[in-house]
Amino acid sequence: MSRWGDLNNIITRTISGVLSNGWRRTLKQVYTIHDPKIGTLIGQDHLGNQYYENRNEAWGRHRWVEYERWSWPGEADRVPAEWHGWLSKSHDDPAHALKKAK
Repeated sequence: MSRWGDLNNIITRTISGVLSNGWRRTLKQVYTIHDPKIGTLIGQDHLGNQYYENRNEAWGRHRWVEYERWSWPGEADRVPAEWHGWLSKSHDDPAHALKKAK
């Protein structure tokens, strides 16, 4: 893809993110995961981190975590083991992570 195509993609994703998520969440995503994303909230852990999925995203980028606090780079050690398995596709059942969190 050309540089202009990349820029167009970034602008389009950012505008879509703002319209769907609002400015604050979109800026937080750009700051922490370097990409504005739109997805379905799957669950939340005891630390307040939220886990999302969008099956229309490229494989390997379709699941992500939004940390409770703004941190850069993302603090992978703040993801509990049960959610790490879901994020890394060791298992596809988010209920597994939700059950362990209780």
